[in-house]
Amino acid sequence: MQYLTHAGKIREAIAHLARFPILWLDTETAAYRSKNRRIALIQAQTDPGGDAAQVFLLDVLDQPDLIETFITTIIANPQIEKVFHNASYDLRFLDKTRAENITCTLKIAKAIPPSLLPVDNHKLNTLAAHLCNLSLDKTEQGGDWGQRPLTTAQKEYAALDVIVLPQIHQALLKRQAQAPSLSRDPAQEDLDALTLAYRQISLKYEAVKAEYESIKDRLKQAMAAQQSTHCNGVRYQKTTTTEYKISFADLLAITQTHQLPPPNLPIKLTQEWQKSLKPVWDLLPIEESLRESISLKIAKDEEDVPF
Repeated sequence: MQYLTHAGKIREAIAHLARFPILWLDTETAAYRSKNRRIALIQAQTDPGGDAAQVFLLDVLDQPDLIETFITTIIANPQIEKVFHNASYDLRFLDKTRAENITCTLKIAKAIPPSLLPVDNHKLNTLAAHLCNLSLDKTEQGGDWGQRPLTTAQKEYAALDVIVLPQIHQALLKRQAQAPSLSRDPAQEDLDALTLAYRQISLKYEAVKAEYESIKDRLKQAMAAQQSTHCNGVRYQKTTTTEYKISFADLLAITQTHQLPPPNLPIKLTQEWQKSLKPVWDLLPIEESLRESISLKIAKDEEDVPF
C-alpha cells in the first residue's frame, strides 16, 4: 500500500495508473454526513488479484488541482475501465459528466438473479462475505476523513475496499455469465423449456402471492390495533390524501360562467359515449391510438408438468 500526500508524488502515481487497462477504485469523503461533503481520498488498485502492494491511496483533501488531474487522466479516459462499487456515489465527486468506461459492481450484483446470488443486500461487505469469505469492518466508514493525519486504521480500511473489490468483481462476472442473457433472440428461444418453467413457477407464485397479501393485510390491522409503528424492521405508516372530483359538465359550466379558460383534458370515450356521439363523430377532433395487450393463460386440464 502506498499512501501519498505530496502533490508531485500523487501526479506521478496518476501517470502510472493511466498505463493500466483496468483500475479498481474507491473514494472516501470528508464531512460525510453533511451537505458539504468533499473528496478526501482516492483509492486505486491495479492488480486483479487484489495485491495490497499495488494499492495507491491518494490524499487529495482540498487539492482541487490534483482531483482535476485524476479526472482528466483517468476518469475521462475511455481506454481505461474504471470499476467502482456504487459508482454513482463516487462519481458525484469525480465529475460524472466526463466519466467514460465505468463499471459498477453494485449494478452487476443487482442484475444477477437471487438464485445465483442469494444475499440479503448488495453492500460491499455483504458481497465480500458471500463471494470471497472475507469480513469487512465498516466502522471507519463514517469516520472523520477530513482530519489529518489519518490514522493507521483509516488507511487500512481505505486500502481493504480496493483489495477486495477486484475479487468481488471477478466473482460477479462469473455469476453473471451463468445468468440467462438479457439479450436473447426471441426467435431462437426454446419454447418447450420456457413454457414448462413458466407453468412451474406460476403455480408457486400464485400460492405465495395469496399468502403474502393475506399476511400483509393481517399485519396492517394488527399494527394499527396495537398502535405499533415499528416491529422487526417493518414500519407502519398511515398517510391521508385528499382527492377532489367534479363532473366535467359542472367544471365546464363554471369556467364558462366566470370566463375562465376551458379545461383542456383528454377524455377516454367509453363504448356508451361512442354510441351517443355517433351522429357527430366525424366532427370531433378525436385522437386515435391502438393499444395491444398480450396475456398468457395456462390450460388447467393439463397434468403433464413435472414438479
